[in-house]
Amino acid sequence: SDGCSGHLTHSDAVNFCENPGARLCTATELENNEAKSTGCSLDKSLVWSSTQCTTEESEKGFYAAPGSSRDVTLTRSCKLDSASNVYAARCCADVHSPTPTPTPAPTPSPTPTPTPTPAPTPSPTPTPTPAPTPSPTPTPTPTPAPTPSPTPTPTPAPTPSSTPFPEATAAVSAKSCSDLEWTNAETYGSSSVCGASQPGSDGCSGHVTYSDAENFCENPGARLCTATELENNEAKSTGCQLDQSLVWSSTECKTEENEEGFYVAPGSSRDVTLTRSCKLDSASNVYAARCCADVYSSTPTPSPASPPSPDTSSWVEGTYTTGYWDCCRPSCAWSGKGAVDSPTLACNARTGSKLSSSDLTKSVCLGGSAASCTDNQPFKVNDGLSMGFAAAAVGGVHGLSGDENCGQCYELQFTDQHYTDSAGWAWGGSHKDLVGKSMVVQVTNIGYDVSGTHSFDLQIPGAGQGQFSSGCAAQFPEYDVGDFDCDTRYGGCTDITGCARLPEELRSGCEWRYDWYKQLISGSTTSNPYVKFRRVRCPDQLVTISGSVPSDDSDYPEIDIDAYA
Repeated sequence: SDGCSGHLTHSDAVNFCENPGARLCTATELENNEAKSTGCSLDKSLVWSSTQCTTEESEKGFYAAPGSSRDVTLTRSCKLDSASNVYAARCCADVHSPTPTPTPAPTPSPTPTPTPTPAPTPSPTPTPTPAPTPSPTPTPTPTPAPTPSPTPTPTPAPTPSSTPFPEATAAVSAKSCSDLEWTNAETYGSSSVCGASQPGSDGCSGHVTYSDAENFCENPGARLCTATELENNEAKSTGCQLDQSLVWSSTECKTEENEEGFYVAPGSSRDVTLTRSCKLDSASNVYAARCCADVYSSTPTPSPASPPSPDTSSWVEGTYTTGYWDCCRPSCAWSGKGAVDSPTLACNARTGSKLSSSDLTKSVCLGGSAASCTDNQPFKVNDGLSMGFAAAAVGGVHGLSGDENCGQCYELQFTDQHYTDSAGWAWGGSHKDLVGKSMVVQVTNIGYDVSGTHSFDLQIPGAGQGQFSSGCAAQFPEYDVGDFDCDTRYGGCTDITGCARLPEELRSGCEWRYDWYKQLISGSTTSNPYVKFRRVRCPDQLVTISGSVPSDDSDYPEIDIDAYA
């Protein structure tokens, strides 16, 4: 439930798969497509395998093998288990497990000291996630799982099909918009994504198979657009007469025959009669391609980034936040995550009592009985300050790096930055009464499935369950699934009256969303507000709830609560 693994050492890859009860695939299993088309854009990347090998220097290592057989140019490579060798993980499991009882997860190897990443300008969609299994986000996209984002109107929160942010599975392009000299990032949809129909010097793609469409975009350094990006007009009016045609997207799907395929989606939203259709990558299915790129490109060898500097003047600016509440066991409640004195506490979904930090009970979102504690909801400290918990959206360019962030605390100061639609109208962002106020959050979840400038997914009851919609109904069986987010998985309830549908234990956090946070007050604000943030020392109010204190906490500034009143 931690979403994609990100790039990590072999030891951490083993833990990533074994903690939820799976295992690393062997090199042969990967090459035989056992994990093909399972997300995270790894079909054409080298990933860790469990197959041992000997390096040219006669040292023991493990094969990094192709995630699938799709790219015949990729071959196995023997790599040492060291901080200088980081690859993603794909996991396998067997129809018959070796033992009926789960084995406690091993402690991950120490994470190397990361290199600081410059301050930037975040799924789909993380989406916060329950336990350390591949997926969410916490869910986030906005909101754990895929990144939910509001619509530019004063009406209710959005659905994934209308969100202007990239889907959780969208890879970051090898080259940035500026590298490619594409200037339409601000024209439609998300300002973090640009699009084109003629990405290189070869003109229009013509009608091609999915594989050829993917190569058409990737060769010049771009990527295929996701289906949602196409529907959000990221490549609209970029030529080749594709605005009213179906084109290939990178979004995976299952055909009616239950075969792995990819969506062909409308090249823009101009023809409302056109809808997505799942197609196999075969010679009988040929469509044109439209390409997308990101304002911030990927790096060829990603390595973990460090958290912001303890220098109080080092604010990271230009990132936005979302909200979620899926009741899942926090990702940071598992051992080996972050340099902390103890993992984040989870609670027994039936009794509400706190579980011990060594408890290995499976998440309620995966059929177990471990859940987020109800006291993880946000609360007002004074007029200028609130506190709460959040998922760190680590797929972006803002310095948040992954499990290393577990337990760390950040001050988020809400800014007056807004989104802009294609007509130039501002929408979303912070309500005027929220601008300048602060919220201190402790990271209890990690979302690897986001990109761009998404930084934090705030834990707020009623803000949307995202892709993990089974947890809350299991924790509170007397309520229907739709009661926890007013039947809107991404975005949640649109006004304070919806809070009455939630269990009484969660209503105060839901009401906080409208009383202090000003959600959707005055039209579409507050909605996914922008913030600037900095690392701070964790206040007693939060560590008393979470039971977790970072080992380097004293290196960071302590906030003066009275200064915010």
